[in-house]
Amino acid sequence: MRYSVFVFVGILFTFFISSDAESSGEKECPLKKAFQESIDACKDKLSEENLALLEKDENADNEDIRCFKACILNDSGVMSNGKIQIDKIEEAINAAIENVKEDEEKAKAIGESMINGAKNCAGPAEEGENECEVAHRFITCLMEHAAEEKKKHNE
Repeated sequence: MRYSVFVFVGILFTFFISSDAESSGEKECPLKKAFQESIDACKDKLSEENLALLEKDENADNEDIRCFKACILNDSGVMSNGKIQIDKIEEAINAAIENVKEDEEKAKAIGESMINGAKNCAGPAEEGENECEVAHRFITCLMEHAAEEKKKHNE
């Protein structure tokens, strides 16, 4: 399994258990930090204009940005030929959970939620017309799932 699938799992863990960026004063998205290697490998897919747009607003969206997301997912091993690699995501999440030394029950619950989110998001995402649309749908769905889960855990 590629190292970058572990990176993907890391970002999911970070997103699920971290406090909201606004409340912590954090300005850089954990997704960007974790995927930096793939982002660097895919930057040539973006025009200067779209790169500036993303730097200004990480939620910016257009076809080029969606294809940039697809490049990142492909480069990281999370997606292959328009299919989300749930088995690799699940394997990496389970391996990450095994390495948790503190608060194991919370880690297991978060891991299960992450796996369920990825499974629930993969099918609808894969209905996209092309890899760009699949990547956009998957990332959007995961972010929505993570936000819902964080809300549940913070109540």
